[in-house]
Amino acid sequence: MKIHYSRYTFLTLCLTAVAMLVLEVAVFSGNGIAQSAGKEYTLKAAFIYNFTRYMQWDDAAADGDFIIGIIGDSDTQKPLEDIAAKRKVGDRTIKVVRFDAEEVIPVCHIVFIPAKHADRLQPTLAVLKSQPSLIVTEAPESAQKGAAINFVTIAGKVKFEMNITALERADITVSSKLKNIAILVDEL
Repeated sequence: MKIHYSRYTFLTLCLTAVAMLVLEVAVFSGNGIAQSAGKEYTLKAAFIYNFTRYMQWDDAAADGDFIIGIIGDSDTQKPLEDIAAKRKVGDRTIKVVRFDAEEVIPVCHIVFIPAKHADRLQPTLAVLKSQPSLIVTEAPESAQKGAAINFVTIAGKVKFEMNITALERADITVSSKLKNIAILVDEL
């Protein structure tokens, strides 16, 4: 019996499989990430990495290392560093860089703003406007306020909102496959 999957189902299965693999590694590594909150941050790190597979940055951002910046302390940093140690974006090395909450952020390919530093969204957008930086957040209504991606929890599951206007402003092309699984939102 041959099974046919739609593209949406196939992408969902792939993202779920990757996320489950990351979570399984975290659970069996004995490092305490197995707790509920730890799983959430590990899953968000896996999502952030997987976004790179379904997005294309403009040519000016194609040289050197692939930089993921994190504003302030975040439990997502360690899982992202673990991924960066084992994976690449294309043939580029991933570097995870933490910035102080008040520090001016240089251009990064991805900037993650944790919920506790949500007040840094507008200053970060002002500094990086028209730059090829994917701004990822996890605070309510951040996508409507200008972030390209915002993590939300719905019925106990981590999902993400996507602001197409913010992606266009950053000159980042996103795959229709990723758009199909996102919760599309408009800016306020």
